[in-house]
Amino acid sequence: MVIENLKSLSFELFLTGSRFFGNTHSESDWDFYTADLTSDQEEELYSLGFTKEDKSPSDLFGGCILVYAHPDDVHILIVKDVLNRHLTQQTVAEFFPNGYSNKSDNAKAIWKMAECIVDLRSICYD
Repeated sequence: MVIENLKSLSFELFLTGSRFFGNTHSESDWDFYTADLTSDQEEELYSLGFTKEDKSPSDLFGGCILVYAHPDDVHILIVKDVLNRHLTQQTVAEFFPNGYSNKSDNAKAIWKMAECIVDLRSICYD
């Protein structure tokens, strides 16, 4: 399975999605995120069988700018700012400790709320 091969990548991946939030089910996929890739790092993903997903910007949220997908149901999200994604994901986990509905509209609203909270915290604590 490709999950074992991810350990050999030259860049760090961070778990997200239902496996991070603890609400997995029998059909749960694997979702990870990372920073923007160099062309060599992108080639590493291609060599493992990943392809770029054709997603419109309106389908992406949580700081995600691009998605790579593998046939084994593994997704790697490229995010604008890894630290901000960490903080936003932790905020989502604070408010939804048992996970949240995976419906796209709900997920987008939840992540948008968490992004606003992260922004407010940075204003208040800087």
